[in-house]
Amino acid sequence: MNEEHLGFGTLYEKFTLGGLFRKFIEQLDIQTVCGYPTNNLMDNNSEEFERAGCAVARMTAPEAGETYDFVWNFCEFQRSPDSMRMIREMLGLSKTYVFVVVQNKRNIGVLLHWIYHLFTGRKRTHGRMRQMSLVAVKNTLERENVRVLEQGFFDVPLFILDTYESGKSLRWIARRSCVEASRIKDSPFEGLPNWLKG
Repeated sequence: MNEEHLGFGTLYEKFTLGGLFRKFIEQLDIQTVCGYPTNNLMDNNSEEFERAGCAVARMTAPEAGETYDFVWNFCEFQRSPDSMRMIREMLGLSKTYVFVVVQNKRNIGVLLHWIYHLFTGRKRTHGRMRQMSLVAVKNTLERENVRVLEQGFFDVPLFILDTYESGKSLRWIARRSCVEASRIKDSPFEGLPNWLKG
């Protein structure tokens, strides 16, 4: 997927997720990474790990025998027909860390995106709303006796209208610093406490 075809909300997601991954690479001893189940929602989401020299695997089904330092996925928890089973499979692939990203159902962008699908008639593929929360992920992990090391929110929208699928068509309404990957900066809202974000 070429970045010029991404909506500016998605470009910002890639930017903030990349920052998180650079932090993990600096702070944790990560040599091997597995995207499971991998998807193409934001192009190559493991590119920061590859740049740092980590060995990266991408799987759509679990493969026995291999384990990885860091196993993660983007927005698959709410899309999985069996979130508990998916978490168990991630834990089976992980030596140390599991990282799960879900959309925040309290974020205005999720509601606006739901309205977008309602009006355009396009099928929603984003998963179950009740699974789009930190609480749902944390409860699932704790049922498997997994200790949650850190939880939080990222990708606080720069825009009230966070048009994830706008692509090139609506770029003219955004400042250049918001639509060019090399010029994107953290939103000032990223620093808000978690209780205000979600």
